[in-house]
This record gives sequence, structure tokens and C-alpha cells, in this order.
Amino acid sequence: MQRLGSQHRKPSPKDNISPGSTITFRKFVLLLALVFMVDSDTVRRIALSLPESRDGSTATALRFYVRDKQFAWTYHERIHPKRPRQPRLEVLAVRCAADDKERLLASDPGKFFTTDHYRGFPAVLVYLDCIDEQEIRSLLAAAWRCQAPAALRQNRG
Repeated sequence: MQRLGSQHRKPSPKDNISPGSTITFRKFVLLLALVFMVDSDTVRRIALSLPESRDGSTATALRFYVRDKQFAWTYHERIHPKRPRQPRLEVLAVRCAADDKERLLASDPGKFFTTDHYRGFPAVLVYLDCIDEQEIRSLLAAAWRCQAPAALRQNRG
């Protein structure tokens, strides 16, 4: 799946960024991407820091729950019709309110997107390599609040 409206790419060793070297603005942006990029370990650490969250992940996909209600999971893409969907660890599906979904989709199509499968469903798809830790923390906390029982939300404050 190509990213619609996205110009982001991961830095590579060919970018030759080393201490003391003069770098172009493009290389500086790529270096920042390395610093701020979120990976599955970061997602797991943040998700499990939320009260009563549980990790139901497998070797091929992330899954996080609060009292047996899923609030974030790895996106599975349908590559071939009538074949099983394939996990994409670089994309996280995150539960959200319907109005938040529309706001997020409009805010940055390079970070957030949806597919036909998710239309009408209260979740947004997020490219992990285009989001920083503070943003994913905020998204996961909001997703947790969507799924957590009222009493647990009140206890959290």
C-alpha cells in the first residue's frame, strides 16, 4: 500500500550522516525522523503504562486491551483479494471517537489514514514512522479512554 499524500521516508545508511559532517537540510530532517520515529517497542511501553492495560500481541502483530476491550492493534492489509490480510507493523490502528477520527484524518494525511474496511468504524490508522512519542502517547491515552469502563476512567483522573 502506498502512502497517499505522504513524502516521508525512513533514513538509510546511504544518507552518510556522521558526527562533525556538514549536512543538508534534507539530511537534517531525515536525522530528526530517526530521533522522533516511534517503533513497536515504544507503542508497547506506552500502552502498558495505562491502567489495567494488557498486551495480547503475537510475534506478527500488536494488540492492546483494557478489560478485554481492544484499544490499539496492528493494521492488517488485504494485499490479494480472497486471501488473508497481512500485518503491517509500521501501521497502528487506534480507537477514537468519530469526530476525533475526522479531525485527525484532516490534520495530516501523511500520518493518519483510513481504508474502506475502517470507514464508519471508530478507529484511525497511523504511520508509526511519521509520528513522535508525544503524539502516540496522546492517541493511545485517548483510545484507552474510549474503551475503559467509566469507573476505571474516573479512578485515573
